[in-house]
Amino acid sequence: MHSYEFQMYRNFDKLAIDLIELAVVRMFSYYLELERRASRDELTDLYNRHYLYNYFETNPNLGGALCLID
Repeated sequence: MHSYEFQMYRNFDKLAIDLIELAVVRMFSYYLELERRASRDELTDLYNRHYLYNYFETNPNLGGALCLID
């Protein structure tokens, strides 16, 4: 393999790595946005009942009261 061909493959590998990195970053940001939308109300941006139920199930020793008004 000539040095030019090796350099071409090396540049291609760098480009492929950059594209994969960009794809992973985008997927992670989509995941975070989906997680936020699943746990917050879109209009008020307050936590929804699914988040609150999960929070109180995972922290049962905190105590307290919760009133949900629809």
